[in-house]
Amino acid sequence: MPHQWQLDRVLEHETNAASAVQPSGFEERCGKGPKNKTAKQDIDLVKKHINSFPQYISHYCRCDTQHVKYLPQNLNLAMMYRMYKTDTGTERPVSENVYRNVFNTQLNLKFQKPKKDTCTKCDGYQMQISALAENQNITEEKELE
Repeated sequence: MPHQWQLDRVLEHETNAASAVQPSGFEERCGKGPKNKTAKQDIDLVKKHINSFPQYISHYCRCDTQHVKYLPQNLNLAMMYRMYKTDTGTERPVSENVYRNVFNTQLNLKFQKPKKDTCTKCDGYQMQISALAENQNITEEKELE
C-alpha cells in the first residue's frame, strides 16, 4: 500500500504534466550559469585590449577578405597575452586559452600580411632592395677571398 506522500507526489506530477507547468524550483536552476564561465566584463576587457593594437585593412584584397583586419606581423598571441597580463590591473586575468578563444572566435583578425597587398611600385622597390642586398653580399664575399 503506497504512502500518502507518494500519492500526493504522483498527483502533483500528473497535474504539472497536464498543464505543462515546470516543476517548482526549475526557474531558480535555469537562471544560474556554470561556475567556471568567464564573466562578460572580462571578455569585454580582452576585446578592448586586442582592439588597442594597430589594425589595417587590406587595400588590394578587399573582395577576397571581407571585413578582415590585419595586425602587425611582429605580434603573436603569446606576446599579446603577456602584454594583457601586465597592462590590466585585474587581480585574476583570464587564461591564455580564453584570450586565444576570444581572438579566434569573436574577432575577425589575422597576423600575416596579405600576399597580394602591394602595388607595382612597391614590388619594384622590393626587387631593387633585394638585388642591392645580393650585390653587396657578392662584393663582401669577393673581398674576403
